[in-house]
Amino acid sequence: MKYVRELFGAWAMSALVVVVGIGCGEDASKDRGGAVTPQSETGASNQPEETSAEQIAWEAMDKEITDSNGMSFVMIPPGSFDMGSENGDADEQPVHTVHITKPFYLSKYELTQAQWKAIMGENPSHFKGDKLPVETISWDDVQVFLRRINQFEGRLTYRLPTEAEWEYAARAGGAVDQKPALNSVAWHAGNSRKKSHSVGQKRPNAWGLYDMYGNVWEWCRDRIGAYPSRTVTDPTGAQTGIRRVFRGGSWIVPADRIRTEEREGRLQGYYVHNIGLRLVKIVR
Repeated sequence: MKYVRELFGAWAMSALVVVVGIGCGEDASKDRGGAVTPQSETGASNQPEETSAEQIAWEAMDKEITDSNGMSFVMIPPGSFDMGSENGDADEQPVHTVHITKPFYLSKYELTQAQWKAIMGENPSHFKGDKLPVETISWDDVQVFLRRINQFEGRLTYRLPTEAEWEYAARAGGAVDQKPALNSVAWHAGNSRKKSHSVGQKRPNAWGLYDMYGNVWEWCRDRIGAYPSRTVTDPTGAQTGIRRVFRGGSWIVPADRIRTEEREGRLQGYYVHNIGLRLVKIVR
């Protein structure tokens, strides 16, 4: 069975309801209404979304960049990997080959509260601190953030990673069902002292990404749905559905449940104090 289950109806009981939500423990979770479509990420509807794979000479790209907003990104090269697990939950099956055909820059760290506030003018997080990951944000809230930051840039520059991009980057060339030494790379229920922590305090993965496991879950672009049984190229998830994916585990999740392949999903308006995000910076 999935470790996390929807608890419909609990949100209506009060503005802040304690539920057994994400992970093992008590979560102060909420839902905000008003769905936002993925197109709201653009902020500039007449801009082409991304450069084609044929136009990108990724070998010559900088391996790491810091942009004008002070955010650091790591270049993720194109490649292929086997997504999912035959030893995990049913929604992690079947294992299938995924081709990532274009390089992309992925945030070196989870988005911080200072970075969120610089764009949004406010900080909704439960735990406060400029260097802590922003949380208590819904997928819909993230779309508003993306629309604003992309408007500042004048074109589509930032987006959420797809679920496949997230798992590819988290594995960093590793095999299916790899088991990282979690205490060295992740804040989880056994070492977090029941709170989030400043980003970048644990060791990075092999590709230089911090906090891919634990600290806060990370929203992905996709709707959650069944995996295909065939090889796919640059997948973007289910075409229909009302739940969005988040990945990576959090400070409230037991160590044995933090796995590369673990999938979770909630309604777009759902928010809680252990879900945040990291960004993709589009390559042109």
